Amino acid sequence: TLRLGKGNEARGEEVAEVDEVDKVDSAAALGMAAQIGPWGGMSCLPLIDRAVDLRLWHAAERLCDSSIAYFEDSSRDLHQNQEDKEAVHRLISAAMDLHLYRQGDVLATKFYDHGGQSRYIEARYLHACLTIAKVVQKGQYPVLERQVERVDRAVDKVR
Repeated sequence: TLRLGKGNEARGEEVAEVDEVDKVDSAAALGMAAQIGPWGGMSCLPLIDRAVDLRLWHAAERLCDSSIAYFEDSSRDLHQNQEDKEAVHRLISAAMDLHLYRQGDVLATKFYDHGGQSRYIEARYLHACLTIAKVVQKGQYPVLERQVERVDRAVDKVR
């Protein structure tokens, strides 16, 4: 809990205690925002940033899904649509910055047409490198070829 008014406690005044907003409460609120989809009246960017800060990846992904669906349902303002691409880019970048390459690869692939192409090859390549390092340690050499093929297909897709 947060204790408000610490200085007042010394003077004998009451101190209010407020529970911190925890991960469970935030997940519920972010899930509700994704379900309601109020993107005509507010930006999804601060919510996605908050979800990433709390490592609520699924909630952040759902917010991106909701925002994309909102703007695809009808012709909305192009500026708002660019905001969707920024939201997707922020989500993928956050995963990559935290070295969550598999997650970044999944997100970049899923949101490829909605801003994911900005980090698509990088995410696929780094995920493949991480996987190759693991399979070499385990001696599972046939997996190496599949990882190289996945990166090659990603490069071909972008070309």
